[in-house]
Amino acid sequence: MGFREILLEKVSKMDINDALKNPNVIVGAEFEFKLPAFLEKYKEDVNRFEKMSDMEREWTEYEEKWDTLGEGDPFPEVPKWARDEGYRTGDDIPPPEEMFPELKVDQNQLFTNLFKEYLDIKSFPFKDYVVSPDHTFKSSSKWVIKPDGSLGLSGIEIVSPAMPLTEFIKACPKMFAYINSINAQVDEDCGFHIGVSLKNVKDLGATLDIVKLSIFMDEGYIYQFFATREFNDYARSAHDTIKKNMIEKTTPTLAKKLIDTDTLKREYPLDHYMAINIEHLNSANQYIEFRYLGATDYHRKWDRIKTIIAHYIYDLSLACDPEFKKKEYHHKLSRLLNKIQLFSVCVEMTKIINDKKLDRNSSDTRRRWKSLWETWNALYLYKQAVDKDMIQMKHGAKGFFRLCSMLDINFDEIQWDFSKNKTLI
Repeated sequence: MGFREILLEKVSKMDINDALKNPNVIVGAEFEFKLPAFLEKYKEDVNRFEKMSDMEREWTEYEEKWDTLGEGDPFPEVPKWARDEGYRTGDDIPPPEEMFPELKVDQNQLFTNLFKEYLDIKSFPFKDYVVSPDHTFKSSSKWVIKPDGSLGLSGIEIVSPAMPLTEFIKACPKMFAYINSINAQVDEDCGFHIGVSLKNVKDLGATLDIVKLSIFMDEGYIYQFFATREFNDYARSAHDTIKKNMIEKTTPTLAKKLIDTDTLKREYPLDHYMAINIEHLNSANQYIEFRYLGATDYHRKWDRIKTIIAHYIYDLSLACDPEFKKKEYHHKLSRLLNKIQLFSVCVEMTKIINDKKLDRNSSDTRRRWKSLWETWNALYLYKQAVDKDMIQMKHGAKGFFRLCSMLDINFDEIQWDFSKNKTLI
């Protein structure tokens, strides 16, 4: 059983059905897709835009290198397009848009063309909508159609208003059908993000236990159907974040097996690209954005998506109630911390085992090994107490090898007698 298996929480069919009937749930969504036919028709404009974007990126990097240049550092290399215009190292290079005004494109006009020619707005399934060339535009009561710069000039993002769950369950399949009807391209770049809030929770930011929400979220179930989202930089795993924070704050001693959850909560990243994004808890309309879903043909997976939304609702409700599954929560944290501690000890022991230059008979090495060995024994006995069904063999050398294997720690043949704390001859 690895780190993930400790964290996975199976949600029953009854819980899923109850979640989808919860009258307190408010849901909104962001639908991302591309319209590749636009790129073909406006190929010249697209090429100019991309060329200008590349030059602006290179110019920005060049200026930043000069700003951070230290004594003895080599001078930044002048971008090729600037050298072609006669600029040399040390010259003040103006922004590309000043040097090449002929490459400028009117992005607002291009979006207008995209909207009028390729979105078939007459078939849009909702009457209350607004179209804006501003990718930051928001509306609390209407559907918003706007460009998505992260997808290129043909990228579209349609944002729904927040609505009761019962309405969303009807609206989402209609939106998926519309995306399909206009021959949109839904590929690995496209995300489908869900915002969820609870009417019966007055202050979501103060009530929510983000560590509990992260721990109980069944990421394994989600990645089973949206595999390429697992390592997506725009939807970073909440499980990985919690584990990373625990590893950084933990030393392999039993005295620290009690977890400071308040610290873990405070250190959960306020990062837009977390799969469980909490940045909107600081807004007037508090909600959690779940960014797990998306990728190729997500709009054809409504049945799976509906079930995953039920997971979101169930876990969010659970994480807002400190008494609900309290025992299971503490057990999960205890098992996770213990495994991280064991992992840390295994890593340190493996370093000693693999160090061919180390004098294993020196007092320092023997003292260090003894400390690690005693910690290993203590942690292993503790693991047996909290996780009896994981390893059924006697603690000691065999247990160490077994756990190393389960933790995916690979190393050369071990030339060490663990029980006697000395090198094997």
